[in-house]
Order: sequence, then structure tokens, then C-alpha cells
Amino acid sequence: MELPSPSASSATSPIVQNTIRSRSGCRICREKKVKCDEGRPQCLRCLRLNRECDYKARPRKKYTWRVPVPPSHPPASPDDTHLEATEVSSPPLAASDTATPGPHTNLQRLQHLVTNSEEARSPSQTHGPIGDSLSHDCLRILSPLDHAAIHYFRFVLPTAVDSKLPEHSGPAIVWTLAERDPMVLHSVCALAGGKVCEQNVMSAEETKERKSLAVEHYTAGLRLLHCAIQDDTQSPDFDCVLATLWLMIAYEQKFGDGCGVGLDAHLQGAASLFRGRLRALASTLNRSTFYLDTQQEREDRMHPSQDSVDYISPLACRLIIWIALIDGGAAVNGFGGAFNILLGEGWSDLDNDAALSRTKCFGALQRHSDLMNLEVWGKSYPQSQLVEDLQSGQLFGLYAESGQLRFLLGELSVYSLQNDSRYETRMKAVSSSILDVETRYRELLRTASLLELGELESQRRFVANARFIAAFYHSVVLCFLRIANGNKPLVNKQRVALREIMTLAFNAHRDQGEQAMIRFAWPLFVAALETDDVLHRTWDLQRYDALAVQGENFRRAREALGIAFSEQDLHERRVDYAELVRRDNIDRFVI
Repeated sequence: MELPSPSASSATSPIVQNTIRSRSGCRICREKKVKCDEGRPQCLRCLRLNRECDYKARPRKKYTWRVPVPPSHPPASPDDTHLEATEVSSPPLAASDTATPGPHTNLQRLQHLVTNSEEARSPSQTHGPIGDSLSHDCLRILSPLDHAAIHYFRFVLPTAVDSKLPEHSGPAIVWTLAERDPMVLHSVCALAGGKVCEQNVMSAEETKERKSLAVEHYTAGLRLLHCAIQDDTQSPDFDCVLATLWLMIAYEQKFGDGCGVGLDAHLQGAASLFRGRLRALASTLNRSTFYLDTQQEREDRMHPSQDSVDYISPLACRLIIWIALIDGGAAVNGFGGAFNILLGEGWSDLDNDAALSRTKCFGALQRHSDLMNLEVWGKSYPQSQLVEDLQSGQLFGLYAESGQLRFLLGELSVYSLQNDSRYETRMKAVSSSILDVETRYRELLRTASLLELGELESQRRFVANARFIAAFYHSVVLCFLRIANGNKPLVNKQRVALREIMTLAFNAHRDQGEQAMIRFAWPLFVAALETDDVLHRTWDLQRYDALAVQGENFRRAREALGIAFSEQDLHERRVDYAELVRRDNIDRFVI
């Protein structure tokens, strides 16, 4: 029996006031806030539910004085140390729910939501502001346990994966699709529900229940995705389909089985989806000018006609880049790659050099996606954010192109390991592409390690992005030189790339703490394998020890590093990246 809702309590107040809740019941019943018959050694409720009945006394939680947050309090940057930024940038739950700020405040918020979701009687009574924006079809699929997951997706996850304020971040844009499409909402609840379970703010029993619910959402979303793609009577909303695919790919990346089967299947599915849209994508990139959608064009995408099917929106372009980044990370680690291979087929005729064509087309794709925020938010999008987007456009162009260079390294590694006759030709093409990217982004790459976080939030976000993106590019260079030079000692170019990676990572860790290292995961992994400096290797391992608790994929990467260093110490030789990540005794991961 659950606690009544506020409306029910007011209607039956005499009964509620005369009912005395047990103060000496079993721990299970008291945690669930239900009546216990106090039967020994097992109460009837635990006996009926086949649960272990626990009457042991536990110490009371220390009381924390709570103070309201003044409405004029300025929001903090999502790049601040640890997770304090989420406390300020998230909408307040209530004045009485706001704890004194501290390093664990965000965790306390999540604890509050998890507890309150158990007390909820029905979704319609507890979703609060969520219910004001969700469609009726979306409201029907939510359970009380989903509200903590939705809060995590909207206000906690953005601080880890995006430097923008949570209300205008990438997850926030995906949420606008989830508000009206059950397929996207199922996928949001699956991914965020799994991440909530990693926060260690609930009992083992509830963690199991939430994981089961996340799997149910995943299955339901997958079923709806299959129906949307197979439906011949109408064209699906392409933005929603891509968003669902990205969420499911991210789910497999975070919670996959270690074999990469599910992740690889979704990446191949994304490739199949695009097989008939390559011409439309090429047409989008060939436009001399990119323009914002009119209201009619946005409505056409929600209810596509034959004339509007070939249009690729700025949001779809951004989702393509996100999927391609994960696919490239899988390819360099020995699996995946289908999505980027297909995109390359569509762009191979745009330039005589396929590798150069690939990177330049992704730069154009990123520029087209720069209109995404203005298209989604319209006139409500702050002018300051729009200016910041324009200033950061070149920076994220470098990131998109570096992601394609990483994919090309995956192909080059295969040719090298198999002694393929195409290896020399391919190596020259990749070398030319790397040099071309370095030439076009030379100023950013030279100054990234010299930048310091300033007082302005926009400057802090720019510097934080510049650091991890430059480190990502230098990691590509380091991997390429290892493939090209084999097991030879480090040359000057390799040492320069190593120095840049370590400087950028150290500066980010100094200014933003361990949370910033999530975005440095791949550069740190590459640097740890390549460095011959014991201090650098020790520092990298310390960062990975902290990352290992952030997710299963980071834990697998840490285990791979442990195996590599054990062999290096034993045989006194460097373990090759491409050979290490393809071993059968190492779980597959993407970082």
C-alpha cells in the first residue's frame, strides 16, 4: 500500500490523521513507507513478496540544514569542478529541497528524486513540469521511477558530455524530440535509467528494479524503431529515428556485453538507414548557402511528403556527426565502421582524394549543423549563445574532422596488421589528410595549450572545448606515427604530440577536476600506451582509476591498460595499440 497523493490526502484527512504508522516495523517496509504487521522473524508482506525481512537498527542519517537559493543567484558554468554546476543550472526542486552547496549536492538531488519517485502514486500526479510538455502518448509510457532518469538526462548528463548550459545542450535538444515521440522517450529512459543506477544512491533491490525497467524501455524503443523504419505507408520523422539510433548506440556503448555485438548491430542499422539518403546528404553539403527552416518546413519533417523526404536538417547533421564519432571509435578498436564506410561511398566522387573528401565533407556537415540550436529554439535562443556558437564553429569542425581521421586510422591498422598491398597507398592518403587538417586549423592547435580559463563563462567553455579537441587531434597524430614507425623508439614528432596531450589534460584536470577527464578518455589511453615517462604513465593511470567508476566502458579500458603495462614490465617492450584492442581476452570498448 503506497502513500496517498496530496489530493487524496486532503479528501481523507481524518482517516490519515487517525492512522499510526509503525515505528518498529521491519527495515524493508519502513524504507518503502508501507504498514508492517511486525511479525517475527518475518512480517507477512516480506513473506508474501519473498524478501529478506530485516529488523536490525541502523544509525540515523545526520541532519543537514537546508537553505533556499535566492532567485537572483547567477548560474554556474557546467564546466565548474566536479558536479557543482548541475546544482545551480538545474531548475530548483523546491526551496526546502535545496541543500547547502557542496561537492555532493548534485548526488543529493538525485537521491531526493529517487526517493520521491517511490512515493508517487501515478505518473500524472508526480511529473510536475515534465507533464506540461509531454504529449499524451508519451505520458502513458512513464512510470514514477522514470522521473529521476529524466532529470538525470536533462540536467546531469549534459555537464559530462557538453560544455553548453544544460537547457541548451545536446541532450536538451534530444529531449525536445522525446517530448512528442514515445520511441525517443523510451530510449531516453533506457540510457538515463542505466546511468542513474551507477550513482550508488539506492539499495541493491531498487537498483535491480531500475535496471530491469531500463531494459524494458530499451526493448520497447527498439520495437517502435523497427516499426517506424519498416512502415511503408508513411515516411518516419528522420530526426526522431536518428535520435533514437544515437541513444541506443550510446546505451550499447555504456552497458554493452563486452563483445560489441549490440553496438555493431546498431551501427550497421544506421548505415542501412542512410543507404537511400546518400544523395540527399550530398545535396545538403553542396548547397552554396545554408538557411534556417521555415515553420512549414519543420512541419513537413514531422509529417513528411515525397518532396520533403530528401531534406537533411541541421539537427540530423549533428546526430550524424555524433554517430560517426562513436563508429570511428569502434573502428579504431577493431569493430564497427559500417556507418562511416557508407558515408564515404556517398562522398567519394566529390574529391579526387577519398580521404581528403571525407574530412572536408564532415567539416561542411558540422557547419550546416551549427544552425541546429537556432532552428530548434527559434527566437528564444539567447543572442549570447548564438554568438558563442559562431565563435566555436571552427573548433567543432576540427573535432568532426578529427573523428574521421580516427576512423581512417582504424582502416589503416587493418591494412598494416594484414600486410595488405594497399597499405602504402592508404598511409600516404591518411598522412595527407592529417597534414591538411593541421594546416587549416594551425592557429587553434598551436594556442590550445596556452589558453587559461577566464572569468567569463563563454570564455571558460571555449577553452574547455579547445583543450579536449586539440588533445583528440594530437592523439590521432600519435596513433598514426606509431602505425607508420612500427616499434621504433619515439621520434621528435611523437614526443611533441605526447607533450601537447599531457599539457592539455593536466590543465583541464587542474581547473575542472576528474569530471573533465571523461572527454579526455581516448587521448589519455593513447598517451598512456605511448609514453616512456613513468611519471606520465602513473598520472594517466590515476585518471583512469577515477574514470573506471564512471561506466563499464571506462572500466574495460582501464583493464586493457593494466594488461598492457604488465606485459611491458615483463618483456620490456611497448604493446601496440591496434594489437592490444583486438585481443580476444580484452572486452571491446569505445571511448
